[in-house]
Order: sequence, then structure tokens, then C-alpha cells
Amino acid sequence: MKRKISVQLKKISRPLALLISIIFLFGGVFLINKVQKMFLQASLENAPHKVKIANITDSSFIVSWITETGTTGQVAWGENANSLENTQNDFRDTNKAKAGKYLNHFVLVEGLLSQTKYYFKIIADGKSYTNENKPFEITSALRLPPLENDLAQGKILTSDNQPAVGAIVYLSLPNTNLQSALTDSSGHWMIPLSTARTTDLKNFSNYDRSAQIEEVFVQGEKETASATLTTSSDNPIPDIKLGQTYNFQEELIPPPSSQNPTTVSSGFEQNFAISS
Repeated sequence: MKRKISVQLKKISRPLALLISIIFLFGGVFLINKVQKMFLQASLENAPHKVKIANITDSSFIVSWITETGTTGQVAWGENANSLENTQNDFRDTNKAKAGKYLNHFVLVEGLLSQTKYYFKIIADGKSYTNENKPFEITSALRLPPLENDLAQGKILTSDNQPAVGAIVYLSLPNTNLQSALTDSSGHWMIPLSTARTTDLKNFSNYDRSAQIEEVFVQGEKETASATLTTSSDNPIPDIKLGQTYNFQEELIPPPSSQNPTTVSSGFEQNFAISS
């Protein structure tokens, strides 16, 4: 009798064990896929978007980008593509013991030699990102004697009229290297146009200081804004509110033909294939 019961139990336990094994197998696969999707989603959210290189001079340049979630941001750079020995934190983390997490990222790389090629990669929350699996690269400009100072400045507001802190302001002039600035705690920004270089970096930009058309694009944390104006009204530019488009032009005067200008807004378009 006991032997019959034992045989019956074995007959029952085998399919039961098989069923349990199948459940655990599919459950394990489900959990693995779920974890992989979570890591993939986190990686996509942390990945740099809209990477821009601006303010290239003989001794410095600025790298900016955005992420979908708040992350730390750094730039590792150097003269050797295989050995990026220098690291620069976000501009807001200067002299801070701990790096902040931001949606907009703004890194000033300085201490460069003139007319020298440099390589860099972006680091977001400790993970490195490059351009098509190769480091980004820039060549610093020729050293030139300084010109008389000329500033463009203004204030950025949120949609509810509060200072837009940490917004990135991009300013574009014809045949000029893209310029950028980061708003401070009062929403204020400032760009020294007198140091702006031509797109080939060989000279200072030869723009008309009183009648040149320029465009501004603002990247806030959740909204953007844009404005068209002339250099006669850029110090200061009237307040710009996120979510709005402005035309502050006093008079449409084309730039001198000797400048051979490109489309004003072309400086905003910098396309990189980001890879981790």
C-alpha cells in the first residue's frame, strides 16, 4: 500500500516539478527582460542630447548638452584621443565638493594651447559618451590681439515670470562660431561678442556692431524660446520668456557682402551621433 502511494506521489511530483521549473524559467526571463529594459531606459534618459560646441577661442571652448533626467556631467579631454587625462566639471560645480545633477549641462574647458587639436568625451552619471564611438574633437583658434569689448546680455524668465536659472542661451551671427552662456540665479546671461571668432577661427567676427541681425535660442529645462534682433538692441536684450518667440528687430539691414554670411540660425544646428 505504501509502495503504491509512493509511486503515485512520484507520478504527481514529476509533472509538478516540471511545471514549477517552467514557471521559474519564464519568471526569470521576465525579470531579466524587465531589468534590461530598466537599464536601457535609464541609459537613454542619461544620454546627452543636442550636444553643442561653442565659444571656441585660442585657450578655451564650451560644451553643452541636455539630458532627459537630472544627471551629473563632466568632460574628459586631452591632446591624445586615447588618453583623455583631464576632467572638467559642470560650470556650476566649480569649487564644489559634490557634483550637482542637472537637465541642462554647461562645461567650460580652458587652459588650451592655441592652434592645437583636442579630443573629448562627455561623462553623464559616470558613463562615457562619444561621437560615433570616437572622441569629439576641436582645434583651438589662432591667438589674436584683443578687440574693444562688446557685450550682448539680457535676462531669461520662466513662463510664470520667475528667473530661469540654469538656462542655456545660444547666440548666432553670420559667419561666426556659435556663442553660448548659462543664466545665473537671477536669470541673467552675458556673452562677450568681441571674442567671437569666424567659423574658420582665423579671425574675430567682423559683424556690424550697430545693425547686424542676430538670433538667440534659449534652452530651458522644460521649455525653449527664441528671438531675432539687431546688435543695436542686444545690450541689454529685452527680457525673454520661455515658451515665447520674439522679433526685436528695429530695422532689417543686410550684413556687408564682404562677410559672405551664412544663414544666421545655422550655428544652432550641430549634429553628432552620440554613442556610449
